[in-house]
Order: sequence, then C-alpha cells, then structure tokens
Amino acid sequence: MGWRIALLRGLWGMNIGRGTKISWSAKLDKTNPTGIHIDDYTGIAFGTAVLSHDFLSNRHVETSSVRAATSVPCTSSTPA
Repeated sequence: MGWRIALLRGLWGMNIGRGTKISWSAKLDKTNPTGIHIDDYTGIAFGTAVLSHDFLSNRHVETSSVRAATSVPCTSSTPA
C-alpha cells in the first residue's frame, strides 16, 4: 500500500498522515484532491468514499479525518 499513498500524496497532492492505511476499495475524490486531509494513523475502511466537492452546489470543500478507535474516521465539512 505504500506506493499508492505515495501516489496520492505526490501526484494528487492529498495530505495523508504517517501510518495511514487506506483500503483498496476506498474511493478518494480527485475532483479537489488538495481538499483531502487524513490524520496520522487513520484507517479508511473498504467501501468508504471521501469526497471533497459538492457537485450540486458546484463547490469545493475541505475534508478531514478524525482519529477514532470505534468508528469510521472520515467526516466531511461543508462551508456554512
């Protein structure tokens, strides 16, 4: 998985923390890749979609992860 995270960081400009694990079936939004911020030692589970844009409003948003031991660590924040 190391080369995939390196690709997401280098080519797409995503901010992915150290020790992060991302499932091969997880989808990370490439519409606004610099809007994705994943904290250190976070796990992104299979089937997760991490979005950083709002298609209907045509807006790009910042998406960040929250470290949590008992829940899926990704949340999305939308501007007010």
